[in-house]
Amino acid sequence: MPEKYSTESNPVRAIRCPSCGASVEMIGDQAKCAYCGTTLERSRPLGRERVVIVQPPAPTSAPATTGSAAGGLVTMLVIMGLIVGVVLVGMWLSESRIGRPSSDHVMNWLPILLPTEYPGVADLVLVTRDLNADDNNLVLVDGVTRALRWRKSLGQDSYSPTVIVDGERLYLSNEARLYALDLATGRTIWEAVPADVLPSPQQDCLQVFGDRVVVLTKDGTAQAFDADTGKPAWSVRLSQTPRQLLNVAGQPAVLDQPEDARGASLLILNLLDGSVDRQITPVCRAQDHPWDQTATIYSPMLVDNTRGVLYVLLGHGPLCVQCITVATGDVAWTATIADLNAVWTTDLVLVDDALYITGGTSGHTLDAVDLDQGTARRLADEPDYALTVLAARPQGPALVHAERTRGSTRDELWALDPATGDWRWRHVLQGVGSFDNWAAQIIPLGVAVLWVPDDEAQLHLDVLGANDAQVLQSGAIELRHNDLGTVAWTGTRAYVPSWGQLFVVNLETARLEFAWP
Repeated sequence: MPEKYSTESNPVRAIRCPSCGASVEMIGDQAKCAYCGTTLERSRPLGRERVVIVQPPAPTSAPATTGSAAGGLVTMLVIMGLIVGVVLVGMWLSESRIGRPSSDHVMNWLPILLPTEYPGVADLVLVTRDLNADDNNLVLVDGVTRALRWRKSLGQDSYSPTVIVDGERLYLSNEARLYALDLATGRTIWEAVPADVLPSPQQDCLQVFGDRVVVLTKDGTAQAFDADTGKPAWSVRLSQTPRQLLNVAGQPAVLDQPEDARGASLLILNLLDGSVDRQITPVCRAQDHPWDQTATIYSPMLVDNTRGVLYVLLGHGPLCVQCITVATGDVAWTATIADLNAVWTTDLVLVDDALYITGGTSGHTLDAVDLDQGTARRLADEPDYALTVLAARPQGPALVHAERTRGSTRDELWALDPATGDWRWRHVLQGVGSFDNWAAQIIPLGVAVLWVPDDEAQLHLDVLGANDAQVLQSGAIELRHNDLGTVAWTGTRAYVPSWGQLFVVNLETARLEFAWP
C-alpha cells in the first residue's frame, strides 16, 4: 500500500501568554498556560493561521490587588492590547511562514518553472484567482522560501494568458494587451496593444528575438515590438491565419499561403522591418503518387537550429516527410510513409537521432525516421490502440501512451526500445477512468507516473524502472478533490495543480515537499 502524506502541517510554535506574559508552547490547535491557566486556540480560516484567545480565566497564583476603577481600566486595556498583539503576531508569523495571502486559488494552468541556484528547485509563475476580490492574477512564488514575491491582476475573465520569460523580463499577453514586467518585482515596464488576441498559450505565438518581442495574433498578423520600450517596430498582415510562430536561426518565421498559391510557404522575416528575407516552399512527389504534395498553414513543422534544418510533413495521401536545409532551401532528404494521411492529426517528437511520427487517421502506428539518412522504419502497428509518444531520450526507451480503442477504454504506458522496435514493458494505469487525470514523464530515476482515481481525492505517484517497470518509489497525497491540472516537471520534482492548490512532489522520495497555498 502506498504511504499517504497529508497536505496539512501541525507545527510546534512558542508564543507568549497574553495574560501573564509567560512562554507558552502551542502544539496543534490548543495550549494552556501553565502559570495562569489561560487557554489559547488556533483558528484556521482558508489559507491562514492565527492565534485567538478563548475566555482567559483569572490568574490562580498571582497575588490579589485592589485599586481604583481607573487602575482596573488600565489593566484591562493592557490585557486587550496584549490580546490584539498576540493575534497580530500570530497572523504575521503565519503569513511570513507560508508567504501567501489567504485568498489565492491556483488555476489548472501549466506552471512556468524558473531555475534557481538549488538543483531541481524552481521558482513558480502561476495563475491564481483571488476569491475575495473575484479577480485573476499572475503571481511569482519563491520556490525556496515559498513566499509570494509579487502579483499582477489579469482581470475577472482572463484564464489562459501567454507568458514567457527572457532574462530579467517576463512578457505577458493577456486578452488584447501585451506587457513587459520586471521579473524580480512584477513592476510593469511597458504595455502595448497588439492587433488581436493570441491564438493559444501553448502555440509559441509570443517569442523574443534579440531586441524584438514578436507576436502572431489570431487575425493573422505578425507584429514586433521593441523589447526595451514596447514601441511598435513593424506589423505584417498575412494572407491566412496561421497558428505557428517559428524560430529559424534567430529570425521569426510563419507558414502562409496567398490566395493564388498551390501550397503554403515558410516566410522568414527580417527582424528590423518585417520584410521577407527568405521563402521556403516545400514540395514533395511521393512515390507512386500522381501529383505533388504541398504544405498548408497547418502542416506539422519542426525546426532544428542545431543542425540548421527543418522537418515538415506534407500530403493528404501517402505521408511525405522532408528535411530542408534552412540556409539554402534545398531538400536534404525525403521519406515516404505509405499508409499515413490526415497530416493535421499527426504528432512529431524530435530526439537526438530520430524523428518519431504517430497519428494519422487511425493512430495505431509508430514510425521513426533516421535524421542522417532519412530512412523510415515502422516500429509498431497496434490495431486495437491509439499511440502517442509522450517523451523520448537519446539512447533510451520512448515512452508511449497507448489508449485501447477496441472494447472497453483503457490507458496504458509502453516503453519502446528504438533500436529493436520491441516493447520493453507495458504498464496499465489502474483506477484511471474517463477524465484523463494522469501524467507521465521520463526522469533520471526511470518513469514517473501521477494519477488521480475518478472516485478518490488522492494523488498517487509511482516511479517505475526504465527497463522493467518495477515500482521503485510509491506514495499518495490527500487532495481536496479528484482533480489534476497540467503538470510541470523537473528531473527531481513534479509541480501539480489541483483544485486551487499547487503540490510540489519530490520524485526521488515520492513525498510531498509543500503545497501552495
